Amino acid sequence: MIQCCDAATADGIKNRIKELDDDSVIVVLNREFNTDSLTRVKVERGLFVEGDNEKIDELVFKGAPVKADEKLPIAFVSGKLLKKMPEAYTDVRGQVTADYQTYLEKVWVKKLNKKYPVEIYEDVLKTVNRP
Repeated sequence: MIQCCDAATADGIKNRIKELDDDSVIVVLNREFNTDSLTRVKVERGLFVEGDNEKIDELVFKGAPVKADEKLPIAFVSGKLLKKMPEAYTDVRGQVTADYQTYLEKVWVKKLNKKYPVEIYEDVLKTVNRP
């Protein structure tokens, strides 16, 4: 999803996106359109499921209209609607990495609890938790 400050900027972005590789869109658009201290373009990349983002729901899934951002009122989507699954691993790499890190942390905590059992005594809890 791309949000920008005016229609002229939106047209320029749409033309520029056609020439760019998918991996470099965010970097190039930020470098070319956000040249001064004002943010003229905001790019949000990812796979979105209905309900994840209200603006995406409005633009892609024909959801209820959402109040436009005052600074970046023009919003449009570049990409396509996937029917069943992501097309490339890069589409879900962040989600898979986060899930795997969560899994590793759970395994690690389980091992630590097994190796270093902690006994909690009722009277200690009462002294720690008293008002």
